[in-house]
Amino acid sequence: MVSEKAKGRKKAKALIVYYSMTGNTEKVAKAIAKGLKKKADVAVKKAAQFSPAETGRYDVVGFGSGVYGMRFSDKITAKMEKIPESTKKFFLFSTSGMGISAFGRPKRILESKGLQFIGGFKCKGFEKLGPLKLIGGINKGRPNKEDLRRAEDFGSKLI
Repeated sequence: MVSEKAKGRKKAKALIVYYSMTGNTEKVAKAIAKGLKKKADVAVKKAAQFSPAETGRYDVVGFGSGVYGMRFSDKITAKMEKIPESTKKFFLFSTSGMGISAFGRPKRILESKGLQFIGGFKCKGFEKLGPLKLIGGINKGRPNKEDLRRAEDFGSKLI
């Protein structure tokens, strides 16, 4: 039975924006969304489909990218720089061949806009770009089932 108080409470709204060159970060975005859907209405968008002005319609916004040259893709950080000032909450997630997060620059951009950082998720991803192509890549099969389970669990704890 749902209490009267719970009935009157509206469900939180979350947006997940990602850039994924290889599909790794897209898989993680969808797993985080699956976890978040337990407590929020969730929209998932590719960075190219995202308008910075949209953030005002959401309580929580997540940004994810593969890590390229030790950084988030400029295709997503350029959009972050155009987000209006806000008191919204945000989280970050990434995939990379080395398993690094590269959250520094995106976190600084969003915090400078007044957004509050509530967490981050990273995992290794299959990578075969540049010279890695010559050896067949690294981390074949990543993100794997366990990585995606951890991403879903991360999403379920955000709200």
